[in-house]
Amino acid sequence: MFSGVGARAGLESAGDEPEVAVAKVDIELDAELVVEVMVLAGIGSPQDAVEAVVRDYIARGHRTEARVRAQDGPRRQADAAEPPPQG
Repeated sequence: MFSGVGARAGLESAGDEPEVAVAKVDIELDAELVVEVMVLAGIGSPQDAVEAVVRDYIARGHRTEARVRAQDGPRRQADAAEPPPQG
């Protein structure tokens, strides 16, 4: 459960790449949720555990979008190939 969300002012560099800057966000989460993610994922850091969940959620969304595009593509091509009915 989110009990508060606030953006930290400014940008910080990401890891070993000083030219890449990322915005950081501070949030409060239910500690039990974070601990459960840490245990399930085998991750020792609360921040790393939450980042893993967010990255997994985003990746799942991208996979879903790709699957929908793959299924809709042939349907749209078939619909476009059929001439309109003449009456």
